[in-house]
Parts: sequence; C-alpha cells; structure tokens
Amino acid sequence: MEKEITPNRNFRPLTNDSVKEIQRLIDEKKEYLRKIKEGEIDEDEIEKHDIEDPDPKLSVGCVLPDNLGEFPDDYVGRPLEDIDPYYADKETFIVIAKDRSIFRFSTTSACYIFTPFHPIRRLALYTLVHSLFSTLVMLTILVNCVFMTMKNPPEITEYIFTGIYTFEMTVKLLARGFVLTHFSYLRDPWNWLDFGVIGLAYITIFVDLGNLSALRTFRVLRALKTISVVPGLKTLVSALIQSVINLRDVLILTVFALCVFALVALQIYMGQLRQKCIRNIPEFMNISEYLSFWPNSTLPDEYWDNYTSWAGLGEDFLVTVPNITDQMWFLWNNNTENFQIGDISEYKVCGNSSGGGICAEGFRCLPGFGPNPNYGYTNFDSFGWAALASFRLIVQDYWENLYQLIMAVAGPVHIMFFIVVIFLGSFYLVNLILAVVAMSYEDASSETAEEEAEAAAKAAAEAEAETASEAQKSLERASKKTASAAGDIEKGAGALDYDSDDDEEETIAQKLDRIFCSWSCPPVWDKFANLCFLFICDPVMELFITLCIVLNTLFMAMDYHGKSEHMTYVLQQGNYAFTGIFAGEMVLKMIALGLKQYFTVGWNIFDSIIVTLSLVELGLEGVKGLSVLRSFRLLRVFKLAKSWPTLNLLISIIGNSLGALGNLTFILGIVVYIFAVIGMQLFGQYYTAEAFGGTLPRWHFQDFFHGFMIIFRVLCGEWVETMWDCMHCAGSAYPACLIMFLLTMVIGNLVILNLFLALLLSSFSGDNIGESGSDEPNNLQIAIDKIKWFPKFLLSLCFPCIPTPKKNWPPYTDQGEEEGEEERGIHMIDGQAVIMQNGSVSKLEDPDKWSASNGVVVPIAGFDSELDITGMSPSQKKLNYDEMGETKGSKYSLSSGSVTSGSLETLSEKEKGTLEAESTKSQSVTTLSGEGKDGEEDEEAPTKCWEDLDENAPECLCEPCYKKIPFCANVDEKSWAPTWNAIRARAHWIIEHKWFETFIIAMIMFSSLALAIEDRHIRQRPTLKKILEYADLYFTVIFFLEMLFKWLGYGYKKYFTNAWCWLDFIIVMVSLVSLVAKIMGMENVSAFKSLRTLRALRPLRAISRAEGMRVVVNALICAIPSIGNVLLVCLIFWLIFAIMGVQLFGGKYYKCVDDEGTKVNASYVRDEFECAQKNLSWINAPINFDHVGQAYLSLFQVATFKGWMDIMYDAIDSTDVGLQPEYEVNLFMYLYFVLFIIFGSFFTLNLFIGVIIENFNAQKKKGGEGSSIDLFMTEDQKKYYAAMKKLGSKSPTKGIPRPANKFQALFYDVAMSQVFEIFIMIIIGLNMVSMMIEHYGQSQEFTDNLALVNIVFIGIFTWEMVWKMIAFGFKYFSQGWNIFDCVVVVMSILGILLEDIIEKYFVSPTLLRVIRVARIGRILRLIKGAKGIRTLIFSLAMSAPALFNIGLLLFLVMFIYAIFGMISFMDVIRNKGLSEITNFETFGNSIISLFEVCTSAGWDGLLAGTMVEPPDCDPEPSDDYPTGNCGNSSLAIFFFLSYLVLNFLVMTNMYIAVILDNFSNAVAEADEGGVTEDDVDMYYSLWERYDPHASKYIRLDQVSKFVHELDAPLRVPKPNKVTIVYLDLPICTEDRVYCRDLLTKLTDKVMDTLHQEKTEEELAEALADPERPEDYEVISTTMTRRREELAAMAVQRAFRRWMLKASIERAPEFLKRKDDDEEIASMKSTDDMKDEGSPRADQSRRATLT
Repeated sequence: MEKEITPNRNFRPLTNDSVKEIQRLIDEKKEYLRKIKEGEIDEDEIEKHDIEDPDPKLSVGCVLPDNLGEFPDDYVGRPLEDIDPYYADKETFIVIAKDRSIFRFSTTSACYIFTPFHPIRRLALYTLVHSLFSTLVMLTILVNCVFMTMKNPPEITEYIFTGIYTFEMTVKLLARGFVLTHFSYLRDPWNWLDFGVIGLAYITIFVDLGNLSALRTFRVLRALKTISVVPGLKTLVSALIQSVINLRDVLILTVFALCVFALVALQIYMGQLRQKCIRNIPEFMNISEYLSFWPNSTLPDEYWDNYTSWAGLGEDFLVTVPNITDQMWFLWNNNTENFQIGDISEYKVCGNSSGGGICAEGFRCLPGFGPNPNYGYTNFDSFGWAALASFRLIVQDYWENLYQLIMAVAGPVHIMFFIVVIFLGSFYLVNLILAVVAMSYEDASSETAEEEAEAAAKAAAEAEAETASEAQKSLERASKKTASAAGDIEKGAGALDYDSDDDEEETIAQKLDRIFCSWSCPPVWDKFANLCFLFICDPVMELFITLCIVLNTLFMAMDYHGKSEHMTYVLQQGNYAFTGIFAGEMVLKMIALGLKQYFTVGWNIFDSIIVTLSLVELGLEGVKGLSVLRSFRLLRVFKLAKSWPTLNLLISIIGNSLGALGNLTFILGIVVYIFAVIGMQLFGQYYTAEAFGGTLPRWHFQDFFHGFMIIFRVLCGEWVETMWDCMHCAGSAYPACLIMFLLTMVIGNLVILNLFLALLLSSFSGDNIGESGSDEPNNLQIAIDKIKWFPKFLLSLCFPCIPTPKKNWPPYTDQGEEEGEEERGIHMIDGQAVIMQNGSVSKLEDPDKWSASNGVVVPIAGFDSELDITGMSPSQKKLNYDEMGETKGSKYSLSSGSVTSGSLETLSEKEKGTLEAESTKSQSVTTLSGEGKDGEEDEEAPTKCWEDLDENAPECLCEPCYKKIPFCANVDEKSWAPTWNAIRARAHWIIEHKWFETFIIAMIMFSSLALAIEDRHIRQRPTLKKILEYADLYFTVIFFLEMLFKWLGYGYKKYFTNAWCWLDFIIVMVSLVSLVAKIMGMENVSAFKSLRTLRALRPLRAISRAEGMRVVVNALICAIPSIGNVLLVCLIFWLIFAIMGVQLFGGKYYKCVDDEGTKVNASYVRDEFECAQKNLSWINAPINFDHVGQAYLSLFQVATFKGWMDIMYDAIDSTDVGLQPEYEVNLFMYLYFVLFIIFGSFFTLNLFIGVIIENFNAQKKKGGEGSSIDLFMTEDQKKYYAAMKKLGSKSPTKGIPRPANKFQALFYDVAMSQVFEIFIMIIIGLNMVSMMIEHYGQSQEFTDNLALVNIVFIGIFTWEMVWKMIAFGFKYFSQGWNIFDCVVVVMSILGILLEDIIEKYFVSPTLLRVIRVARIGRILRLIKGAKGIRTLIFSLAMSAPALFNIGLLLFLVMFIYAIFGMISFMDVIRNKGLSEITNFETFGNSIISLFEVCTSAGWDGLLAGTMVEPPDCDPEPSDDYPTGNCGNSSLAIFFFLSYLVLNFLVMTNMYIAVILDNFSNAVAEADEGGVTEDDVDMYYSLWERYDPHASKYIRLDQVSKFVHELDAPLRVPKPNKVTIVYLDLPICTEDRVYCRDLLTKLTDKVMDTLHQEKTEEELAEALADPERPEDYEVISTTMTRRREELAAMAVQRAFRRWMLKASIERAPEFLKRKDDDEEIASMKSTDDMKDEGSPRADQSRRATLT
C-alpha cells in the first residue's frame, strides 16, 4: 500500500512570499556576518549556523531521492522552493522534470525583465525541462554531424540548424538569465561553447570574412554539445579535465626535458642533415650535357663564342670543363640531378666522421646543399624543428628514420644521445603520463564506489521496514550495484535474472514460461531426459566436446590458399561433422535440462547462437555473396573459454572494460569525429594530385572516411608522416597542420587512450591471470581419471585376481561416502544439481546459501549421489589454493644451490654431517647460484672449508646412483680416501676463492668480446682470425677446467641440482663439441655449424655471476607461467582474425609488376593470364594472408604498427584471386584492421603490462611488505632504497660559515640571499633563450650579436663565480654546485679563446653552454610549487637501482642477439631494411639495429631484408659470400619475433611496471600526509644556514626563527614560543638543540603523535642513533625549563608580595592609607591575569594550541 504524502510537505510552489522570505534570510545572514567581522559574535558559532556544502544528492541533474516521497504530477515543470537547506538563504528555486531530475534557477529577473512568475519565463522553464526539448536538440546535433561529413552540403541546412540552435539558446536565456547570477546561462561552461558556435555561425552568415572563412570550420565543435546533453558524460569529462590538471607537473617536467634534448640536438646536429653525396665535376663532357649543366649566362665569353663551331661537331664531341667559378660550383652542387639517391631518404645523407655514411664512387660528401629529408621537415636547424624532432623521439613515431639519418651523418657514437632520450624521455616521462592518468582514474573510481556503497547501505537500511522478501531483493540489488562500482569481474558470461520489480515484465516472463517451458511431459520423457542428462553432462562428454572444439579450431586453421580439391573436401566434411556434433550437444542439453534451465546459462545461449548460424550457413552454402557467414564459425574458438579459465578471464576483462568504457568510447568517437571534420574542412582543399607530383596519397582529408582513418592512425601513435603530407600541401598554412596533429596526439593518444589502458589495468585488481585455480580436480581432470580407470575396471571384471581399482575422483569410495562428503564440506540433495557459469554441472552444496551468480539450480528427476560430478565453493577453492601455494616446493632453485627438498630426518648420515658442517661456517661463501660473498671476509676463511670438507665432503652422487654403483658408495673405506678428500677439498677451496670467481668473470667478458670481433670482415684479417681461433680454444679449456673443479669440489649431486650450473654445463658442452668437430675437420657440416652458433649463449653465464641481473631473471621466471598463459591466450584470440584474414585475403595479394617492381595499372593488366601474355611478373606480396602462419606474421606487424601500411594497402586494393588489384577498390576493408587493432592489439598486447604488474604485486604480497621493485634489486640496492626512504636518515652537511670580516661578510650575505640565486636562475633562463634563437643559415651579423650576448652571459657568470669566491674564500670549492659552476665558466672562457682548436679536436664549444642548463635544476629547491616535480624526480631516483638491473639484462639480451644476428645474417645482401647503418655485418651495426628494434621500430624492414630470396640475391658461394648472400626466412622470423617478445613485450613492460609502482608509492606517501623525504631535504637545506659548521646543533633561541622559516607541513609560524614549549624539545649542553630531536618532534606534531607513549623498539632506535655526536648530553627539555621558569616566577611574586606586606607593616601609621589592603589584593589578582607566565594563562594557551 502506497504512502499518502501531502504535496506541501516537501515540495512547495514558489510564491512572492517565498521570494520575500529568501530575501529576509539573506539580509539576516549579511547582518550576522557583519557582527562576526566586528567581533560581536564568537567565530566558533559559525559552524552551528552555516551549512558548508550543498547536498550532492540534490545537485543539478540528479534524480529526486526516494526518501522525499512521491512527487506530485501537478508540480512538474513549475517553479518550486529549493529543497536543499544549503540554498535556503540564496536566491534560487528548482524545477522538477517528469523524470524527477532536478533543475535549479535564480529567483532574480531573467534579462532584467522576466521574473519567475512571468508567463514567458514560466513557458521557457516548462520547455527547458521537458524531455522532448533535449531530444530535439540531440537529434538536431546528430543530423548536423551527418551533414558536416559531406563535402558540399546544401546551404539551406546551415540556416535550419542555426535557427534550431538559436531557439535553444533563447529558451535557456529566458529561463536562466544571461550571466550575472548563479545558474544563469553563461555561468555553465558548456553554454560558452553554444554561445560561441552560434555567434560564429551568424558572423559567417552575414559577414564576408575573406581569409578568415576557415573559422566556419569550428562549427564542428557543436558535436561537443552531445556531452552536455547525454547524462553521465559531463562527469566523465570533468574527470578527464581533472586528470589533465594532475598532469601539470609531468607536462612541465616533460617540456623541460624536451627543451634540454632539443638544445643539445640543436648544438650538435644543426645543419648536418643537409650533408649530401654530390657527383664530382667531371673534366670532360659532351656538348648536350655541358650546355644542360651550364646555363648560357654562366658560360665565359670565349666558350660562348665557340658555340656555333661546336654545334657541327656532333654529340660525342667532348668539351673541356673550364676553370670553375664560385657561381658554377654552387649551381652544380645545388642541382638535385647530381645528388646520389638514398635508401633511408630521398637523397643519400653522409658524414665525414668515423662510421658515418659513405658516398658511392664518383661522389663526395659536401655539407649545406639541398633540402632536409622528408619535405625539409626533419632537421635540427632551429630550436622549433629540433623540439619537434625530439618530441617525435619521445613518443617513438617513425623515430628509426631519424635515428638512421643521424647515425649516417654523425657516426655510431651518437647512439648515446638516442639511448638517453629513449630511456629517459620515452620509457620514463611518457609512462609517467600513464601513471598519472591511471592514478586519477583509480581515485575517481574509488570515490564513485564509496558513494555507491553508501547509497546501497542506506537503501538497505531503509528497506528493513518492508517485508522480508522486499528486503532481500533490495539487498541483492544493492550488492550488485556495489560490486559493479568496485570493478569486480564476473567469471563467465553471466546468468539471466528474471526477477524484477516491474509487474509487467514479470507477467511477460510468466507468459513465456507458460508457453515454452511449462509443458506436462509423460513419465517416459522424464526418464529419457534423465538418461540424456547422465550422458551429456558427464565429464567424459565434456572432455569429448572440448577435444572437438580444439579439432574444429585446427580444421579451420588448416585452410590456405591453393589447397587441393581433396583438402577442400576433407575440410568441408570436417565442418559438417563438427556442426552435427555441436548441434547434437545443443539438442541433448535442451532435452536434458529443459528450455528454461538451458537458456538460463550464458554459455548455452552462446552455443545455441553459434550452432544456429552454422546451420544457416550450411543451408545457404551455395548462395554467392554469403560466404561471410563462414566467419561466424570462428566464434567456436571462444567455446574453449568454458574449459580454459585464462581465456574466460580475458573475455570477462574485455567485456567488463567495454561496458564500463561506454561513455569514454563515446567521447573518443566525438574527438575522432571533430578532428576528422576539422581536417576535412580546413585542409581537404589542399590535398590535390598536383601538390604531390601527380599522385594523391592514400592518407588525405578529401572525404570523411579518409579523414577518420588519418585520425585513427594518429591515435595509434603514427602522426608525423601524415602531418608532413599535410604541411607539404598546405603551404603557408602548415602551422595549422602542426597544431591540429599535435593536439590530436596529446588529447587522443596520451590522455584518452591512456585512460583506456588505466581501466584495463584496473580490471586485474581482483584476478591474477596467471593462477592455475584450486587443488580440486575440474571436470576435464575427472574425465581423464575416468578414462584411465575404465580399462583397469574391465581387467578386474575379466580377471578376478586383479583387485577392483579405486576411483580417484570425488566421491572417492562407495563406503563412507557421506563421511567423506561431510569432510569435504559437500552436502548432497537428491533431485537437484547446479549448472555452473562455464556450463559444467556440479552438485548443489547448500540450497539456502546458493545464489544465481554462482550457478543455476536444476531440478532433475532421479539425480542422486551416484553421479561423479562435484562442486566446491569459491571460498573452499581459495583456501585449498592458498594451502597448496604454501606447501608447494620446487626441486630446482635458481636462488640457492642447497638441497631444499626433504627434511633432515630423511637424509643419510653422511648428508646430515655435510649439512651440519656447512651450517657452522662463519663466513658467507658464494653458492652455486652466484650469490655474492661478504666483502669483509678475510682471505684465510677458505682454510676452514678445507678442514670441514676433509671430514665431511659433499656427496658426489645421489642415493640411487650409490645403490647402482657400489664402488662409489664405499669410497670412504678405501686406503686412498684421505687423499681423494684432500683433492676435493683443495678444488673446493679454489672455486670458493674470490680471485677464482673474478678470473672466471674476466674470461666470460673476454670470450664475449672475442665473439663480438668475429664479424664479416674477419675473413680479410687472417692474423686476427687465427688469434681468435686460439682464444676460442683457450676459453673452452678454461671453462672446461672450471666445470671439472666444480665437479670435484661440489660433487655431481650438488652441481646438477642447480639450474645455473646446468646452463654452464650446456654452454661448455656446446663449445667442446664444436672444438672436437673442428679438430676432426667436420666444422662445415650443417649440424655442427648450427651448434657453433650456440656459442653466442656464452655471455649468459654472466647472469649467474651478476647478482643484479640474476634477481631480475628470478622475478621473470616466476612470471613465466602468467606471461606464457597470456601469450597463448593472445595467440588464440589472434587465431580468429588470422583465419578471417585467410578467408578474406587468401591469394588476393598477388599482383602484376614490371621489371622495376612497380605495380601495373589494373586497366592495362586485368588478371594473371594477361600479365603472363605481356611478359610481366606475377608476384605475391612477401607479407600476406595465404595461410594462418603468414596471417599471424602479418597481424603481428599490424599490432606493432610496423610495416602495416603495405599490408593494408594490399588489402584495400585486393579484388579476387587471380585478378590484378585496383586502387582502393575495397576501401572498407580498413575496418577489419581497425577492429583487429582495437581488440587484437590494444587489449591483448596491453595485457602483458597488466599481467606483469599483477604478478609482481602478488609476489610482493607473498614476500611481505615492500614494493614490487624489490624483486629487481640486490640486497645492497635494497639497503640503498631503504636509506632513500627512511625518515631522518640524513644529516646536515657542513655549510659555509659567515666570515668575520665585514667586507667579506657583505659579499657573503648577498651570495646567500635568495634574490641573488633567483637572479642567476633568470640569467640562466635568458641564456637558454639566447641558445634557442640560434638557427642554421643565420646571417653573420646575427652570429656576431649572439657571440656578444654569449660573452655578456659568460661575464655575468664569471662575476658570480668571483663574487662567491670572495664571499666564501677557499670554502667555495667545498660545494659540488660551485665546482660545477667553476668548471662550466672556465670551459666557456676557454671555448671563446680556443674555439677553433676545441671544435676541431673535441666538441662544439656551444655545446658547453647547454651543460649550464643543468643549473636550472637548482631552482626546483627555491620554488615552493615545484614539490610535485621534485616528487617525480625523487621517484626516478628511487627507481634507478631496479631500472639499472633491468637495463643491464636488456643489454645482455641485446648483446646475445647481436652475436646471433651477426653469425646468421652477416652475409645477407643489403636490401630493404638492411642498409649501411642497420645491418648485421659487424657487432656495432647489430647493436645499432637491435636497439631500434627493442622499441619495435624498423623490425619489419630488417625482417624483410633478412628474408630475401632469389632472384633478389645469389645463393651460390663466392669469395665475398662463402654461403651466398641470401637470407633465411624461418630463422629470421624466429629471431625477430623472439627478440620482440623478450625485449618489447616483457622487458619494456617491466620498466613500465617499476615506474607505475614507484610513482604510486611516491604519490601515496605524499598524499597520506605526514613528512616526506622531500620535506626532510628542505629541513636540512635550511639547517645548513643556521649550522654552517655541521655541528648538528643550533642555539635554543634560534629555534623560533628556524621553525618559522620552514615549509609546510613542518612549519610553525610565529608566534610560536608556546608551541616550542609544547613540543618538549630536549635541550643539550650550552642551551643547544640537536637536529634529529627537533625533526622528530616536528614530525610527531604533524603525525599527531606528540604525546603518545613510545614503544620499546622506538626508544631503542632513538637511543641507537649512529649519527649522534659524542658531546650529546640532554640537560633539560623546553617543557621542564618552562615549568622551572614558572616556578621561579611564582617564588619571585610571593617574595615581592611578602616584601610589600612587610614594608607596609613596618611603615609608620601616619603613612598608611585606608585602601592599602584592597590595593594589595587587587594587585595580586591583576598579576595573575596579566602575567604571561601565570599557570592560568599558560593553561589557556595550551588548550588553544591543542
């Protein structure tokens, strides 16, 4: 029964009296505030009368809460009094729409005319809140967006849309007013957009803007109006804006780093990309060449006079080239026909430095001629272009081209510049943006989840008054809502919930249930259904269906282009068979479960859809054009998710992310749409074939679809090439292209897509994708156990002597079944089973506690405990898994060489003695795992090892070996046993000696160096080749002897139970086999040649010796199951797109080309037959979709955005098999690649980041406290990390004292002032600007002026240095910054004096000025607002040890692959991606090539180059190429794919994981409040000024000023004497305060732990302060001293009172007055009140402070 609510109870119409009442309350508040200001009212009473914040549930746009009761329909659209108490004294009223949403307006007159009671405003209010109004506006916007995508829309439409928008604006103006009051039209920022767009529309209609007509383009911003109309989008945009605000510090740091990178590059590479290979001027030319190269105006008169005589001599007559003038020389060198054609740019760039690009014969390298590469836009000729190139490096777009250009002009040494930019700029700064966006998203999500949880809890509390059933429903809804807000991922497709509060929906459900599911069946049918259930729901049947799914997937993957008719028939019959099997499964399940229960499970619905589509496809198999239905068969792959939890989880993550990202996807679509239309309307006219030399590029803005694809390509991270095209055709309007593309890149790629990634990472919060599940067997394991059990059961039936085998699946035995079930917590109920979310069938555990989210209860007649199907609750699974994880051990360990399996009781007596002897060693020795020794052990320690081993030598063999070889078991009984043990002891002593390990590490390094020297040029150096052969023999012998010594010292048992020793063993064996093969003359046998290649693994031995790399490898090995699982899931996911690609593009990438390899036009050659008739070549693209393997390779190139352009071009040009491709005939095939990039690339590849982070977090939890980067650090590095984090771990450094000399003290005061420091920083900034304006080709006057400015700056810095030297004296050189300044100044002066010499032999002197930019880092300590930037830099310092170890391992992997690549591809001919810079001919070139590949850049070209086959190469051996110069396709694919997976997908993502973890820790530490490391730095920085001698003390009277000058949160502003007393500071001798005591007390004050009792550990830590000076002695505290002062003052006061009383008593009577007694009493009371030190005053102050 509904409650009757009086309309006026909560909602009252707005009347004149209401407005007057509001005005009265406003006047009262003004008067009240006036009294507070004048001190008539105590400020403490403000909180009692004021409501600080409005109610968020009653804000604009929210729906009326249910607790306000029914809203009367008569009040819809009418002005009402505001229901939020916050607005009771503000000029507002509300209007409620029909959907109960709240609108708020001002009670003042709109536009000074219309009051809230005016009929026109009432009509405007009603119109504004009506749902049809917003619907009309939304439809208008959508239709307008469609029209804006047209190239030439009808002109009338613009007037119609402008009219509708004007009507909307007029309604809002009449309803809200213009701008002056709250809730008026322009007070909403979204209305600024409307107002601007409409105003612009009228301006463009009525005013001829001429050149400003492009402003009309910004009408496209109307699409943003959808954000203000669609509910929920405003909140998301606000969160986006907040994340951009949070990015402020990161962007400032990024811009600063970008400026530094650009300045360095400007000084080093300015003008260098203009170095070209130019043809030498010949001595003789024929007449036509001569006259074509030398225009008539440049010929000398004597040659021009002879022209007539030359004309008759013929073309072959050679003319002697005259003496070249300067004009002739420049004309020749600027003629582009004389430039050598390049491979990485249009014209070949070259360098005169060592290792630079070399010109061909007949050409020479000259600087300063011709344009820069890429239309002239790739250069470092000015600061702007250098900044653009540096930004391109940071975001890694086509950076391999710039990298190769710089390597060609400057030499390989300059790889260091790119390493710094890539690792610091790209890997760190760009990932910081991801970290900040992810943090902003997590904050917003947590706030939303808390609000939803509170709302759900409140709803549940209010529902307690209802009936029990209604309360239960409400709680279920609230829990679901809370779970969705927290981002929990459901483990399956989900079950359908038919429960609803809507009676109409329940009625429909009941009708459907009655029609389809409530049949009365005869008993025979029930028995048949029961049999079907027993058959189809058995685990064995589930295993059979899973195998069918796998086989069906393999059958689909076997499809390829050019298959035989027999293969086609086999695949077709297989499809029929599998379709029948799956259809039969569906029918039997429907019979067994009934339609209602069948369609309750999500997987069953999915199965039925796939089977139905398969049957439809079979029915329409012969119909042409419907072959696309074959693609739906691919969805069968997803059925594997029922049995594969990881795939199930991946699908759940993607589904959950897509659902939660609906609004964000909409915003991204709006962004793409807006930029595509802006590009189309601004730049579409410029894209013509004439602008690009007769051929329009594929990426252009002539229509909306191509514009959309350009913007999508920018979102993928590729923006620079399309931007070059835009700038090239736009001419003088190129800055507009630059701005638009950079905005698209920053907004779309760096912010919105990072928000996508942040949500994807958050989806891992509750699920570890690498976990394998519980210890309880699943249905597939049960099926396998049943299959194994059945033959044994048959044997027991046939042969009675064989016992009946026991079932090893639940229930395990027939007897005691109920007891076993009770032990396992399983309760059997006859007649009920549970169908799980993944489609499996389980027993029902507890029907009262079972929920639909876990599974569906299915009533089945006759279902009893004989069914071998079990279930387990999630909590039990988790419990068992945790127990399993705790008890699970490993036989082999990478971190320890000791035997870990088994207990001491199970060991032999000899083993016990060995372990006991080893446990008593006093020093730490190096184990086989390579753990470092204690650096402080003395060298005589190994003697003890000898003594121990002489008595108890380690076991040589394992126990079974001793049983099989009795001789070895009785060695101790032999007469020579002591000698044998002594030999072993000596071997152990040798291998444990630190010099031995150092020697082996040196040998590993030298052997690796020897491998690096064996490059392609070794054949021309026979002496070096011979030396390396002997060195290889030497290294092999050394490592073999090391292995023998370890066998002797450790024994076989300990040696071969350590994985690192196994690695050493394999590498040594490979070297030995190669050596033996070489001695026997079999080194040219292919098997031994391949084995010799494995020598490249030799540097891997360094891992076990370098602890930093070893800990990273251990962490990686722990992550291998998760990474492997994700890799398999990605392959399965990609398989769908691969099979679809084979069906769509198989055999269609063939094309007809001419002799030069250019594709022939389709109008000239139509098909393969015509191509052969015209003697042209019919070739296939090297990367294609002819079979699944090739499709995988193609998709991997698309996923990494390398080489994907050619693949897409071939796809959209493809027509049919055997036909010549046509230009963009299949344009919408772009959508196939767009879908793959979204689902196959963005989701699956980014899963690697998620799974690595989640795996490391899981390991961090198992390992206790600490961050996940602890996994990547050695013990020493962990100590450094802890020292960096520990509060108060720093001590004050010794400052420079103020001189006693007054003259010198004046200089000191100026030098130490903050104004002086800021002045110098400003000068550095101006110096930076002066370096920025330098550019290539500047005039001599400009150069001279810059030189003068530079001299002025050097003079200022020299003056600063001299000033500080006078101020500080010799102590000037005691500070690092001063030494740095001095070096820079001296080098700058020398740079001016010796400029020519330094530039010739060292570096450009101008580069020295760039170093000065580093001084700007000092200003971060002066700017209080730079705390966020300091946090970022501090987090980088915290990450340094872990990042160094990861980088070290990355370099090792790069080193090994460089050796492999050099051995395998050194003889491959240069082609495609193999150039003179990037190749595998030498070790240096291999490193240069692999460095760019580690960011996935350029790997497609290198792969294509190493896959070269005849006729593009010669496979026959020659002198230069002993094995031919062709590539190896399979080896190249394995080489590059494995390298990319290791480095690009794993190692790089480890960088991201460390940075995200460290940044989140640093920000969390700062957000938690309290004192951060940065606060401690600032504390000690100020301390140096008060304690210049670093005595660690300051005087007590300085404390007040010191704490006043500190920054928050440690600052205590004046007056602070009472607070200092309250801090109870320890006072040392001579009234001094110790630095650590003051910091501790201030920290306690900030943390509100000032007067808490200290624990024993804290007291012990305080007493054990190692930094405490020897003269530290506490004599008192500030509180004690204050009490002593108060006591003294009390004694003095009493004494004065006694003296006064005594003097009055002794005075003669005639001198006494009558009021003496009263005056004494009043004096006493006055003293008590006014005395600052009185107990009452002190108590009052203390109360206020508290």
